[in-house]
Amino acid sequence: MTGVVIGRSALGQSVVQTHAGPIAVSTPTPIPAGTTITFQVEAPLPDSAPEIARAVASKAGQVILGTRSWPEAEEAVKTLSETHPTVAQHLINSLIPRPGASLSSQILFFIAALRGGDIRGWVGDAPIRALQRLRPELATKLRDDFGTIAKLSDDSSISEWRAYSVPLLNGAEIDLIQFFVRRNLEEDENEEADEDQGTRFVVDVELSRLGRLQLDGLIHDKHKRFDLIVRTDHRLPADVQNGIREIFSQTGEWTGTEGGVTFQAAPPNFVELIPAVDADGDIGLLV
Repeated sequence: MTGVVIGRSALGQSVVQTHAGPIAVSTPTPIPAGTTITFQVEAPLPDSAPEIARAVASKAGQVILGTRSWPEAEEAVKTLSETHPTVAQHLINSLIPRPGASLSSQILFFIAALRGGDIRGWVGDAPIRALQRLRPELATKLRDDFGTIAKLSDDSSISEWRAYSVPLLNGAEIDLIQFFVRRNLEEDENEEADEDQGTRFVVDVELSRLGRLQLDGLIHDKHKRFDLIVRTDHRLPADVQNGIREIFSQTGEWTGTEGGVTFQAAPPNFVELIPAVDADGDIGLLV
């Protein structure tokens, strides 16, 4: 199997595009983009080894978090567009989150479907049945990816943080927004204070023009307070910052919430919540 290096993931792996999908490769030194690599599969993994299955599932979760892409979902939409255009249009218009007035509701619907762990809870039966007839291997990979994303949100390995990888339709591509949530509820045994320590969230996205952008927020329900930090590699233009401040202020007026928004850049001091690929430095790959 031959592929071409198309870049590096957020985890530092070289991403190789092949006919079977992208492969994340961990190597001692970076592989330059455009390099052609040939893989040879020596033997399949033994299905009977539960520790290997757990390791593969963990690695798959790290790749999904780190690459910020879902090529199987893109391929599924493309396949359905050519054979079942009505089904594909329903996915594009109603189910896959995309910028617009319905973005919030579409994200919430996707997160609710993750709790069931079955992709049919998100897209329904028709798309999966069609893919099983046309591209059974793609249907299987799509179900496996969804199950991995569901497990990340249910039993995250990122300390007390819960991780959500939410698809976002970006033109013909499907990117993944990284969304992390942590409830700061540490009970005081002395019960001397009844302070709402709030819920913290981090939204991490990669934008084509602005680069990496991270929203770090803390919400105090009891005191109706919301504070937000906007982190970027480079300082945002003044008009963009003022626009964000205006949206933040208007939202506070509508909801009766106090708080403030601040900006960090150069250095952005990003909160890094994605786990390291290999703590022991092992070289490996995941197909």
